[in-house]
Amino acid sequence: MKTHILKTDPDVFEALVRGDKTYEIRFDDRGFSVGDALCIQETKSSGHDMANGAALEYTGRTTARTVTHILRGPLYGLSDGWVILSVDNPARDAINQAEAIEQWAGCLEKIILHVETEHAKDPNYPTIGAEGMGEFAADMREAAARLLQQAGGGALNQSEKDPHPDCELECGAYGTYCKCNAEGGA
Repeated sequence: MKTHILKTDPDVFEALVRGDKTYEIRFDDRGFSVGDALCIQETKSSGHDMANGAALEYTGRTTARTVTHILRGPLYGLSDGWVILSVDNPARDAINQAEAIEQWAGCLEKIILHVETEHAKDPNYPTIGAEGMGEFAADMREAAARLLQQAGGGALNQSEKDPHPDCELECGAYGTYCKCNAEGGA
């Protein structure tokens, strides 16, 4: 594994930092490999402007990424000697993981409520260990909060995670099916 120090234009750098851009197109003069670290520095001017005489100056902003996949030319219109490097986004990855954990915790809580409601109606309704599930859901929420803190994010917005909080049981755990939507609800 190597570390490559690269420079990039301001708009491209901003898109990379925001997580909108998850790749780098580069001439493969460095022998890039999956697992390589990229230290990407933002320049004050674009490559086009520098080609027309602007000085190479850095803004001081940098970001780090890891190469997760490489597409090497000549292939799919990519010229020989050029590569498209797929890169990770650690902050976005952590936020996505935290959101997934939060969603599962919410699903567990809905399942617990459903089981408790049915068990109250019919004492023979199986409880499927609902007692321990509540503790597990709380642990999941704590793990999600830690991930968000590491990623620099704030608290998750419950309304963004679960647009149908009144669904009885179908909460996204088994796909995108939404009972209230299927029945003409919210």
